[in-house]
Amino acid sequence: MAYTHVLTRRFSHRALFAIGCAIYLVIFVAWAFVSSAFVAALLKLVIGVAFALTFVAAVMIANDLTPARLRATGQALVKAVLFGVAPIAGALGGGIVYQALGPRVMFLAATVVVAGAGLLALVAVREQRSQANVPAIVATEAAAPVAP
Repeated sequence: MAYTHVLTRRFSHRALFAIGCAIYLVIFVAWAFVSSAFVAALLKLVIGVAFALTFVAAVMIANDLTPARLRATGQALVKAVLFGVAPIAGALGGGIVYQALGPRVMFLAATVVVAGAGLLALVAVREQRSQANVPAIVATEAAAPVAP
């Protein structure tokens, strides 16, 4: 996560999210077919890169999409989904698929989900303009009082 600021100069937030999803996809496919615990552990190290890219990009996308007065609420919703709803739904759904169809099918199903998330980010999240092109009115948005 320490070097994501370098990557954001070169890639958009949605592109970083999609790249993180692509890394997850490769790892999930590998886990579906790897039988060595050592290789699986090495893949677990690589998943940290995917987590960093998707987490930082999700935070930045939420920051870009919410008005200044609602940024804390937007970030709270992102955290609630990423660390509350998603792990619960993923563990429940993954457990059901794992028990019924086995680990290979579960990891391949996870690749479909993560591919969908990456594609959704590319399609649904609009490209943010650079700060040099942002009109001056946006700067006053943060200073405007919050209406009840």
